[in-house]
Amino acid sequence: MKKIETAISDYKQRLTRKAKRVRIWENFGQEEVRVLEETYQKHKFANDGIWEKIRDFDIWCQIFTC
Repeated sequence: MKKIETAISDYKQRLTRKAKRVRIWENFGQEEVRVLEETYQKHKFANDGIWEKIRDFDIWCQIFTC
């Protein structure tokens, strides 16, 4: 569980820095969400909270503003 939290935190920091430099673009963060989904695919139907964290990160990407 700690590993996914660290990965999401790192992605948020990178995306925030890049958005401040380049501005927000269409499909902001979707590549990172896709990587997490592929990495943690086996957790999709598990009741361990990992998939919910990925979904929360996806929503964060969609509503992010600088």
